[in-house]
Amino acid sequence: MPVASGSSGTEATTHAASHAWTACPWTRTSTPAGQALRSGVPAFFADPAEMTRAYPRASVLSEKHAWAFLPLVVSDRRVGCCVLSYDHPHIFGASDRATLVSLGGLIAQAMDRALLYDAKHDLAHGLQQALLPMTLPTMRNLAVAARSCVSFYDEVEVTDAKKLDIDHVVPLAEAWDSEWAAGRREQYADDLGSERSLVAVTAKSNRPRATRTPQWLPPAAAAQCTYASDWVATKLRWKLTIDMKEQAALEKLAGSCPDALVEYEVAP
Repeated sequence: MPVASGSSGTEATTHAASHAWTACPWTRTSTPAGQALRSGVPAFFADPAEMTRAYPRASVLSEKHAWAFLPLVVSDRRVGCCVLSYDHPHIFGASDRATLVSLGGLIAQAMDRALLYDAKHDLAHGLQQALLPMTLPTMRNLAVAARSCVSFYDEVEVTDAKKLDIDHVVPLAEAWDSEWAAGRREQYADDLGSERSLVAVTAKSNRPRATRTPQWLPPAAAAQCTYASDWVATKLRWKLTIDMKEQAALEKLAGSCPDALVEYEVAP
């Protein structure tokens, strides 16, 4: 579980404070960070005396004089704790607390997105290993002149598997933002039951896409209608909702795709 530490002091002091809090057994309720994480409730200490009354040993871990412990929670999942420390005693008024709680929410979302990106990268690498064979079988009286894959998004022919991404047409973030259980999210991430849920594309065409909605379109014009159909089919397959911006983008694109056909099977 990551811990982030911030300070208004010097860089060296900040690093020392961060190391002290990270080394602390803060997953326990006997520490302010551990209690904040377990309860999901931020903790504020205006001065060392207030900290000492609640946690007698905690205040000696840094030379600071006021602290804010912000649990980083996303959809009831604990992703870390942000620790802010001050060089001087600091009274946390209602405005300060509201601002810091909002800051903690933004940091939690950013960390969750970063973890999601790492998970997606690892998954894509694993799928590349599984779906894109690195060697071909040897056949008598047959010589392989070349092997290639045409990227769906930009119609670029690729002969090096390392230059391909296995991408989810509807980004993984859609599953992570839903109220699904972890097992259901994993099923979505590994969906091999639909040939259009996962596509092989060049890394350069996929990376700018990030987690955008259908407002982003593949560079290849010939792929755009298929992309819209696959997006809708995946949403229907997994019973995912769409928001207003997404609906507007799809309706606008549908006007240019009169012959587009949406086919899907509901995911088990």
